[in-house]
Amino acid sequence: MQPYEVKDLIRLGKNNDGGYLVSENDIKNTKNLISLGVSFDISFEKDFKRYNKYLKILCYDGSVGFKYYKKNLKLKIKSFLKKPSLQKFNKFKLRVVDFITFIQFFSFSKDCVHIEKFIDSGLSKDFHKNFYKFYGYEAEYTSIEELFTDIANDTFFSIDIEGSEYGVLDKIVDSQSKLSGLVVELHNANFNKSRIENFIKNFELKLIHLHINNYAEIQSEFPTVIELTFSRFAELTNNMVEILPNKLDQKNNEYGPNYSTTFKVE
Repeated sequence: MQPYEVKDLIRLGKNNDGGYLVSENDIKNTKNLISLGVSFDISFEKDFKRYNKYLKILCYDGSVGFKYYKKNLKLKIKSFLKKPSLQKFNKFKLRVVDFITFIQFFSFSKDCVHIEKFIDSGLSKDFHKNFYKFYGYEAEYTSIEELFTDIANDTFFSIDIEGSEYGVLDKIVDSQSKLSGLVVELHNANFNKSRIENFIKNFELKLIHLHINNYAEIQSEFPTVIELTFSRFAELTNNMVEILPNKLDQKNNEYGPNYSTTFKVE
């Protein structure tokens, strides 16, 4: 899991949780960005678009969108009217701002599309039940096969789907010749070391960055959640990274520990 050292790393996305380090050359050589699991945070996608104005963006997330906002805003209004408070008002105001930002990004550009569906890579029955219980409507899904049908050349993937990412990795390898780059957040990494190592071994894109998510624990001297960046076009040096975090990294939880990693030189 030791990354290659590169000269053109930049950070995209908001401060702390939601930002990733990627190769600037990958951004320039990408024609399509596919993001799985954007939630309310589209800062990475907005920054990517800022560097590459001809970029086409396709985002999938079944837990955010028009259905969600319609349901959520209605619940927050009812809650506020039932028992008004400044805290409830501020939460409602923040949700309205999120909604406006979301609408602006996806409604005023034909190159940016959001699909209010989950990627079904083995989601449990409990997930379906809990989603309906929490959100009040049935979730919709896109199959992995449908997602990876006719992937265009020079596509960059951003994946943060809370544990379902392992069901996507084989398809990523199958489509690797068409990919310009990948950022992926891997959950329960301490239980999936061999799967992660096999993926890195079979993936032709170079691993250029590793970041430990400090919202999660370290167990048996191994992080439980890691963020990996892979690249096709990065400007490589002749060295491997020896110490992390990178100077561009930020803690996901700004108040949490700052984990460091030293790779053994063999």
